[in-house]
Amino acid sequence: TLDGKGEAGRNTVTWNGQDNSGCKTANGVYLYNLQAFGHSATKKLVVIR
Repeated sequence: TLDGKGEAGRNTVTWNGQDNSGCKTANGVYLYNLQAFGHSATKKLVVIR
């Protein structure tokens, strides 16, 4: 979970491929949800190691 305030304009989020316990996630398809300024987008992320 990432929560915080960002500046107006283009921003980036980096994920280290680990779960909340610090373990590497398994190969697979994951869903992520971004929310900002009253908008929300859910997308797929594929992890292949």
